[in-house]
This record gives sequence, structure tokens and C-alpha cells, in this order.
Amino acid sequence: VVRGSLAKTQLLLRGSLAVRLLVSALLCLAATASLHGPVTRRSTSSILRAVPRSRCATMRGGEGDTAKLIAETEEFVRKEIAACDASHDWGHVDRVRRGALKIAALERLADAGGDVLVVELAALMHDVRDYKYSGSDVAGVDAARAFLAERGVPDATVAAVCHVIEHVGFQKEKKECGGAFPAGEAPLGPPTELACVQDADRLDAIGAVGIARCLTFGGARSRALYDPDAPLSDPDAPMFQEGKATTLNHFHEKLLLLPELMKTKTGREMAGPRRAAMVAFLETFQREALDDFESRL
Repeated sequence: VVRGSLAKTQLLLRGSLAVRLLVSALLCLAATASLHGPVTRRSTSSILRAVPRSRCATMRGGEGDTAKLIAETEEFVRKEIAACDASHDWGHVDRVRRGALKIAALERLADAGGDVLVVELAALMHDVRDYKYSGSDVAGVDAARAFLAERGVPDATVAAVCHVIEHVGFQKEKKECGGAFPAGEAPLGPPTELACVQDADRLDAIGAVGIARCLTFGGARSRALYDPDAPLSDPDAPMFQEGKATTLNHFHEKLLLLPELMKTKTGREMAGPRRAAMVAFLETFQREALDDFESRL
């Protein structure tokens, strides 16, 4: 919430209803953008730059339809994932949505010609009927396409959302790379809707939240927590396949690789500390589960 000189500004501008309405609008935008400080020319520009394009629709008269679509999408997704375990629940979806919108704002996606509405819709629906739960590679995309089409969403927007959903996954990208990712960090390019959602989804798979989600998913599938003698899974056998991997192996098979696969500068910067948190966890687990006992033999 904007503080500081706000009270003085409002007193000075009391005689102009139009200007007072503008100040109120900026306050709302500041709250949306999570900015702080006095209202100045510089802070006003920062507020407007930080708010995603779909959030500025109020000024153009389109917010009503957009808000209705988002609300209906949220309701649709909540119902679709109701039976999923806590690793892929509404909390995960909402974190990915918020993360994707933050990345889109910081990467200036709208300025690069991207559509923030596509980012939000794709982030919300990226795990609907996911293969891990449905057993189908196309069920999620088909469900999203049907949902959006029924609500009269333009074909171009539907296609863009479905493109993100279809390509956001780790295994999908690995297959597109011929079964193995190139060595080193992925190149950073201009921001895209896919990059914003994909980086946000991967950020939620690493760090403290990622550790909790990995353990939750492994437990839900009755995976062994760890086995010192279990080899890493074959590259074509992801963690969710029956009897193929332990939960702790999944860190080495996928999660520790994700920071180098980030497609945006923002995502890569946020991934560094989260990878460090996972390394610290694994080192502590190794010490507590194995080294402490072996040292006493």
C-alpha cells in the first residue's frame, strides 16, 4: 500500500475529482503490483509497468469479461484437481499462477508482444488431467481447449494457451531434445508465455517447496524414500512409473537439473538459492541417514 506523502497529496488535490480518482486507481494498482513508497512520477511509472496487461483491462472496459473468465477457470481447475494429492493441489496451481505473472511483469512480456492473459490461463490449467494422474498425453490440452471454446474465447488465445500447456512439461521438453538436454545452461531469449509459465512451474518444483512436494508425491505413490543401492532411473522412466525410482533419486534425475533449464533471467536468478536449499537438504539427509551410522561402525 502506498504510504508517505499520500495524505498530503490527497489534500492538495481535493479540488479535482478527476485527479482524486486517478490517485485512487494508482493505489489499487500499487496494491496489485506489491509496490511501496510515496506516490511520485517515478513510482507511478513503475506501478504501471509492473501490472500485467490483463490487470489493466479496467481502464479499457474489458475487465468484467476477463475477471469472469478467470473466476470460471479457477472454479474449473479446483474441481479438476480435487482428487490429486497435495503435491499438485490448488496451492501449487496458485503459486505457479502468481509466479508466472511475476515473471511476465519483470520480464516485460507485454512490451515484447506477449499476452499476460494467456500466461494466467495456462498457469491455471497446466496440470489439469496431467499424465501423472490421467495416463493421457492429450487429455489436459483437450479439456482446456473445450473449456475455453465453450466460453467464446478467441481461437488465437485458445491456441496460445494450449501450446503452453502442451509444452510446459519436463518430459515433453526432454523428448524434444532427443532424450537428453544439452550440456550447460539453456540460452536466455526474449520472454514468451511458455517461458513464464514453465519457469514458474519449475521454481515450484525446487527449493523448500519443491522438497516438500517431492516427498509428498513419493509418499502418495508409496515410493521408497531412499535406497543407497538403487540406481538412477533410465532417462525414459520418470519417477511416476511403477517401481522405477526412489523419491530421493528424483532430485538427481530431475530437480537439480531444473535451474539450468530456466528460460528467463528472472527464473534463473530465483532458481539459484532454491537449488542451494536442495543441495543442503540432500547433504544433511546423507549425513543423518548414512554417514552418522557408518562412522560408528
